[in-house]
Amino acid sequence: MSKYYPYLYFWSLGLLIVFFAIRYGDDTTLDINIHDTYYVMQKSVIDIFFIGLTITSGLLYFIFINFNFPLKGTLTIIHTVSNLAGYLTILILPEFLGYFSYELNLILFLSFIIILASQPLFLINVLRAIYLKLKNNHND
Repeated sequence: MSKYYPYLYFWSLGLLIVFFAIRYGDDTTLDINIHDTYYVMQKSVIDIFFIGLTITSGLLYFIFINFNFPLKGTLTIIHTVSNLAGYLTILILPEFLGYFSYELNLILFLSFIIILASQPLFLINVLRAIYLKLKNNHND
């Protein structure tokens, strides 16, 4: 059975975000209209936030896997897939469509919510792994 290395996905995604940030790195803003509220964010700030989040997630997965912490496979897969889908949607969809509409704003907002909602799963997985590792070391 092949081993699952989520940190490679996160580090690759971080490099992809760096590529998109350099390639499309003009000082554009991302305008998200949700009902009566506009959220205006500079694209470079969003890119830096995503780069930091993906590199940190990859680093934590690398540490936990290489030091044999018992991560829950299902939580890891859900976290990885939801982050990859969310990031790729936010990065690629606006660049290739080239225009903004209400539907695109809604898709971008939902992608961002999916990314944020998957972070507690990662935290639960990490805390669970630490607890199980300490419990196993205490019983030995």
